[in-house]
Amino acid sequence: MEVDLGVVARNYLNINARLSKGCRIIAVIKANAYGLGAVNIARVFERLGCPAFAVATIEEAMELRNGRIYTPVLILSPVNPAYAATAASHNFQVTLVDYRQAKALSDAALSCGKKLEGHIKIDSGLSRFGLVIKNRPDESISEMKEIMSLPGLNVIGVFTHTSAFGDGRAELERDELELFAQTVSKLKEVNPYLKAHCLSSSTLSRFPEYSYDFVRIGALYSGTHPEYSSKFDVAQAVGLKARIMQTKLLEDGAAVSYGATFVTQRLTRIAIVSIGYADGLRRSLSNRGFMIVQGRKAPIIGKICCDCTILDVTDIPEAREGDVVTIFGRDRDEEQYVYHYADIYPGSVSEVTATLTSRIPRFYLGSTEEAKF
Repeated sequence: MEVDLGVVARNYLNINARLSKGCRIIAVIKANAYGLGAVNIARVFERLGCPAFAVATIEEAMELRNGRIYTPVLILSPVNPAYAATAASHNFQVTLVDYRQAKALSDAALSCGKKLEGHIKIDSGLSRFGLVIKNRPDESISEMKEIMSLPGLNVIGVFTHTSAFGDGRAELERDELELFAQTVSKLKEVNPYLKAHCLSSSTLSRFPEYSYDFVRIGALYSGTHPEYSSKFDVAQAVGLKARIMQTKLLEDGAAVSYGATFVTQRLTRIAIVSIGYADGLRRSLSNRGFMIVQGRKAPIIGKICCDCTILDVTDIPEAREGDVVTIFGRDRDEEQYVYHYADIYPGSVSEVTATLTSRIPRFYLGSTEEAKF
């Protein structure tokens, strides 16, 4: 994998320039920055002055601190009270999902002479972590006020994550955002300094009017989704390459790979490429996806194997053993990007890169300095 840090930095600056006044970015670098490398990506954003990062777990937060990243970190999943002291001493902000969990964290922090910063998580319709607010406005507000009064906590924020229905069901998503807006309005009567955030990469492009104090940016900074890219002037920062390990001719009627899901219908020249499902390519690409060889698309044939993928290069006679194969990126006049594979999987663009395993080495190109205009 090649990650262009200069492109990542320019993407960040271009997104930041298009935010409403007073709104800032929380860079989401969970899941190893969706496979790009959390510490390296965080280092870019820290140099650019990003005010906060978000990760999924305390282990991911500790990886940043061990990598000498000192920016405040919001942990999006509930933290075990046993780690309250660790969270407080490392300037981690915890997610508060209900009164019972919040009180346990408050008690744990007080027992070791600490105080935890936290953000209340609201469930506005996604039905994951958070305090349910739908059809219980008074009860939910009362519970949140109790959380805000706990002595071991300093509640500095409130947030939600919407269902990301997409444009086809925009009104349902707007309903969730409106529920959040009503809740924020009531909570700010208690604490006018409370920070709010509800938009992610996908919702920012469709509902910018709900930007509040922060937006949480993940897939957008890597430029892997074309729907968002043009709106924020971001470019894809991720490339993925492998090599041809062997080429050979197969007769007409030869079965290819496990299960004989592909049988040749002509004299066929194949190339065996050094990437497989153990590297994170889904088998759903089998007999459906492409890779780029010598500037031309070569179809994937047969089932993807643990350590390799087989391509039909019959129509690319110049293909040779040792050639670089482009999976994501550009080769001459041909290009293929993460979202092409996401459509085939099917999955999200973040999912495609996040599931590329550690067996694939990451190489970092460019620098933060290139992005300073």
